[in-house]
Amino acid sequence: MDVCAFNPSGDLLAVAGRRGYVHLVDWRHASGGGGGGGGSGGGGGQVVGSIKANAGVRALWWLPNGRELMTLGEDAEAYLWDVATRRCVHRWKDDGGFGSRVLAGDRSGGYVAVG
Repeated sequence: MDVCAFNPSGDLLAVAGRRGYVHLVDWRHASGGGGGGGGSGGGGGQVVGSIKANAGVRALWWLPNGRELMTLGEDAEAYLWDVATRRCVHRWKDDGGFGSRVLAGDRSGGYVAVG
């Protein structure tokens, strides 16, 4: 779980998997009650869906609205996903982006940086 990111409200976790998959985990029901110490509580969430890019995912960034997720692939291709529909709404290649590993944006969601 090297590449993962919570949405702004903290209830949905995006986790980069193998071969371009990103799994969406509902974290609202992750706590199993009881605090600490043994049992089955506090383990994790429920996978509620997945999206798939064309190459392995190196970075994830949630837009401030919490409804859109950006991914950056090892091929320097960036995707903008509508999480509700699990569809790519825009994608582009970062020219000269060989080896890029960082994707981040401003608080308004108007600017994105890739590096």
